[in-house]
Amino acid sequence: MIPAASRRLINLFPGLATLRAYTRRAFLSDVAAGLSVTAILVPQCMAYGTLAGLQPIYGLYAALAAMPVYFLLSTSRHLVVGPEASSAIMAATIIAPLAAGSPERYALLMAGLTLFASIFLLAAGAFRLGFLANFLAKPVLIGYLNGVGLTIIGGQLGRLFGLQVQSTNFFLQIAEVTSKLDDAQKLTIFMGLAMLLALLLLQRFFPRIPNVPLVVAAATILVGVLHLDQQGVAILGDIPRGLPSFNPPRLSLADITLLVPGALGLTLLIIPDALMSAQSLAMKYRYRVDANKEMVALGGINLLSSLLQCFPVGASQSRTVVSTMAGAKSQVSGLVATLLLALVLIFLTHSLYYLPYVALAAVVMAAGMRLIDLPATRQLFRLRPIDGMLSVVTTLGMLTVGMLPGLLIAVALDLLFLVQRVARPNDALLGRVSGLDGWHEVKLNDNCETVPGLIVYRFEAQLIFINASYFYERVWAILAAEEDPIRVFLLDAETIPSMDSTAADQLLSLYEGLSQRGMVLAIARANPQVRRMLDASGVTEHIGEHNIFKTVEQGVSAYLNSEAASQPYKNNPC
Repeated sequence: MIPAASRRLINLFPGLATLRAYTRRAFLSDVAAGLSVTAILVPQCMAYGTLAGLQPIYGLYAALAAMPVYFLLSTSRHLVVGPEASSAIMAATIIAPLAAGSPERYALLMAGLTLFASIFLLAAGAFRLGFLANFLAKPVLIGYLNGVGLTIIGGQLGRLFGLQVQSTNFFLQIAEVTSKLDDAQKLTIFMGLAMLLALLLLQRFFPRIPNVPLVVAAATILVGVLHLDQQGVAILGDIPRGLPSFNPPRLSLADITLLVPGALGLTLLIIPDALMSAQSLAMKYRYRVDANKEMVALGGINLLSSLLQCFPVGASQSRTVVSTMAGAKSQVSGLVATLLLALVLIFLTHSLYYLPYVALAAVVMAAGMRLIDLPATRQLFRLRPIDGMLSVVTTLGMLTVGMLPGLLIAVALDLLFLVQRVARPNDALLGRVSGLDGWHEVKLNDNCETVPGLIVYRFEAQLIFINASYFYERVWAILAAEEDPIRVFLLDAETIPSMDSTAADQLLSLYEGLSQRGMVLAIARANPQVRRMLDASGVTEHIGEHNIFKTVEQGVSAYLNSEAASQPYKNNPC
């Protein structure tokens, strides 16, 4: 029996629950995983710091802030958090036009953006608003990641070629780099392409090798030994030593107004990426994660990142893979990585003096290339062409009008398509198929049997204001297409989960129209919610309780046993 005080502590800091049955073997596995994560974390997070438009050291500060907070607040044992490519580049594209070229204002607004992203994440967890992540459908997510990948590649072209590139638009960046090729630093180009190729080949053929630290260390040693910095290769130089200090952003009301929309967009990006990864890992290793507590944890790591003047952080897919492959058992591996990173910041920053900027560019570009998923895009076109088009529109929107506007346009389009599907849902005429129980869609089955004078009709959506008129029109269109006189129209309501008052009014209008033409309206398989609306709106009273059936079969039998039915089934070849 866990004492009440311990339960309250674990409820407040759920990560502590993993320590109750913690073993020495688990600790050794976590130490190994922490070492592996640190090896890739240092060069990768510095690269993401530059991707966010800040000094590389802020990538390390952000990682230092994220892991211990996530250990305390998370219910996931395996997810690794910290700087990652998509949120870094999205944050940079949001802040760059607002900063107007001022580094001080850029840093302030970036910390403010991170602060408001943390507030939204904390609120989403507290108010159980995880459903907000559902606004990013799979086509939008795939298109977004493709756009992020291309945006990352375009943004690093200048560093790869040793050029100063002013453009922020993907297509303009390519055009600008192309026009300045004569001024490109050839040694920088050679180093960058060699490292990029090495990263891609090692990832492809030797995925278990920590390719990022290996390639970056080799490049740093090469530059230091051959003094390539004296031949035009740009290096990091002196890096501040020591741990970061707290410096909360001081924002004006005007700044807050500018930052809130971008922070909301970042929230919608960070949540699904982290939750999907955490839940898939929990399923694989047979434990459960609390989605709402995960959002609180994500809010917590971004809150501390903001107080350290850093940028938004989220789930790191690449470091999660490294950690799990190294045998991580819990978030203690993150604490080990935090301790090792702190030692690097205090004692070893001088070892990064000769690290070339082009190495960071190669790391970032390799990450960008891994984000681009052309097979998934092709699959969308195969499964549903409109989803494939939505994915492509998302990518093109991000590359032309910007990441956040492009994402918002894609979400708006997806919601528009959703409204269109609700407003014009599938429906079907039903009949019997020899050898099969129940009633089936006529157009999908050969040798369907229907009953003369009877229509059995299924409407496959909520019956609400947005599609009530469509439902009414479809019924009369079906009746108009029938050659034989119809006596009974039987609505199979099993696939109508709910109904509103507008739809009830349309049913009453349909009842009146059918009655005037000597036809009967009947309803089968209405669930309790629909049935309550039928009763409350007067539909049941008008059509008669005897025309409300528990099953379609009951409705058909009632028709066949009535005087109205005088003919046998007829065969409808489909």
